[in-house]
Amino acid sequence: MSEELICHCKSSLGEPFTSLNDLAVHHVSYNEFEKQYVELSEWCERISTVIQQSSYNALTCYLRQKYYEELYEQGLMRLRMFNQYSNKLIERFPDIQVVIEKKIKIIYQIWNDLEARFIGYLDEDFDRIIQDLHNELFLFEEWITEIEEQLAKFHFIRNEKIFYEDIQELMKLQNEIKSKNSRVSSVIEICHRLKKRLSTTK
Repeated sequence: MSEELICHCKSSLGEPFTSLNDLAVHHVSYNEFEKQYVELSEWCERISTVIQQSSYNALTCYLRQKYYEELYEQGLMRLRMFNQYSNKLIERFPDIQVVIEKKIKIIYQIWNDLEARFIGYLDEDFDRIIQDLHNELFLFEEWITEIEEQLAKFHFIRNEKIFYEDIQELMKLQNEIKSKNSRVSSVIEICHRLKKRLSTTK
């Protein structure tokens, strides 16, 4: 994730939403505040878990970068709405300001942890990406060799009687080959992205 995007998103945190800005103070409620608090905290924790589980591979991170950038902006927008609703609620119920601000503080702690995960996930470590790509291609080359060796034996029996077990084994190989399609497409897309990125930096 670029520093420009992070700075832009953070600078918009205090900007009011027109719909919420026009919301009359007497229309806000503590029950709605609690509902938003629970939903936002659960959303942050859920996304944090997803990022943690999927950040082991630099290729996967790089491929899904745009998706997580949009997710980051979506989360920041939800935080802005929660923050503004909280201010409206404090304006209506100043007696419970301490309670409201305590929950706001908790939400910001949760968000800061999630934001750190976002930044770590979207960090473009090109050396690691290239190394992971090299490893991926090496493993794919080994897999191709193994598949070719397994398919070779079917050439020897094509003029002979084919047993049910042979058909089952061939179908198993076909399914294994199909299962690699999405991964191959992903690697090709990553190569195109890296090539485009390299051409723009020259």
